[in-house]
Amino acid sequence: CIASRARGNVLIVTSSHVSSGQWHSQLRDWFDVRGGHIVTLDESMDMQSVTVLRERIVQNTPTLCIATYTRLTASQKHTAVARCALAGLKAMEYQVIILDEAQCVPADCFRRVAALCYHSIIGLSATFMREDNKQQLFERIIGPMLIDIPCSELVDASLIARVDRHTLIVPYPQCWKRLSLSYSQTQLACVINPFKLNCVISLLRYHLGRGEHIMVFCDNLAALHEMHRIVSQCAGLRAFGPLCMRTANRNEMIQQFRRTEPGAVLFVSKVGDIAIDIPEVSVLIQTSTFNSSRNQAAQRDGRAARICPGGASEASTPNTEVEVSHSYSIVGEASLEIAHNDRREAHMAQQGSLHATYRATDADLPEHVRKALDASDAEEFETCAARMIPLIQRVGTVVAVTKRTSAPKASRLKKKVCFRGGNAPPFGSRSRVP
Repeated sequence: CIASRARGNVLIVTSSHVSSGQWHSQLRDWFDVRGGHIVTLDESMDMQSVTVLRERIVQNTPTLCIATYTRLTASQKHTAVARCALAGLKAMEYQVIILDEAQCVPADCFRRVAALCYHSIIGLSATFMREDNKQQLFERIIGPMLIDIPCSELVDASLIARVDRHTLIVPYPQCWKRLSLSYSQTQLACVINPFKLNCVISLLRYHLGRGEHIMVFCDNLAALHEMHRIVSQCAGLRAFGPLCMRTANRNEMIQQFRRTEPGAVLFVSKVGDIAIDIPEVSVLIQTSTFNSSRNQAAQRDGRAARICPGGASEASTPNTEVEVSHSYSIVGEASLEIAHNDRREAHMAQQGSLHATYRATDADLPEHVRKALDASDAEEFETCAARMIPLIQRVGTVVAVTKRTSAPKASRLKKKVCFRGGNAPPFGSRSRVP
């Protein structure tokens, strides 16, 4: 609403190109903003768009610009089109700058966005928190917090769905407990745990049978691809992903996933943590919890918190709104995942989320959870785990060798980044128009 009513130039800064496209479509669909007045700096921008931007700058015509943090602050070499567009954006005077996912701004590489010339600046975020010591920089860069609405109030007002969190603890293969694994090897082993994969497939079958859309998160890319390959071979499971591709192809896959009925599965990595609007999703499955980030936990729950008209409700009644969503975290027993998951769940409990922990030995388990934790084929899973030992050891060795060979280059890059960071304009030197 602010962007559509502003009389001067407006800049909207997003965290990804996918988010930029979503902002563009939402502004065009819901507000009186003609498409020609919106300039989006992304991969599809050509010299004709740059020429239009220049003409609007010369004629002093109000323009709504959308760009990403990376595009505005990156110091690497840009294409000729990107250089011309960036020069025009940085030379403009903005009435309002809107920072989407404002928790990114205190980062050393992104805070230079605040050095642009503007009248006012607004930060938007559902998770104003950071895991480093830069939390106090929010007020210094953006200003004081004006509105803070608890999630519980939004749930009570039926503006977002309630996300019930479930932790499923699966066995850890006995043959792996005797191994001496590095940290990277342990991460891979926890993700490709055969007991965990069996649990994922069981949950997918249950929720797809209810006609629900599901997102499966995995931070390990190699394990993500392997999991997608295995699930794609299972009869009746409609799987999309992984989202490791160019922005145009990624948007096309997301649209196909949204249109698929009665339900489908989308495999994503950390790229799906923030700024992806898929309101059809009502179920999340996290297969790797080696990151105890509270921000990540809240952001991922937000993927399933959108209420989508016509989705599957708790009673699976057609043409009703989703009011209850589910988030599953599958962790291995006696593994490093337990501690990270406990920290995330403690934070989400403070935010009002309902949480339950299930083990195979517990009584009165929900039927679909009991089937997911069924370990009747434990011997077969143990045999499968034994066959995976060479793969785990080999991958860990390759990772270690890669880190050693790339260490000198990384050290030079670090010095280079620090040098450029030193040349960044300080907070006090940013331009403000009275």
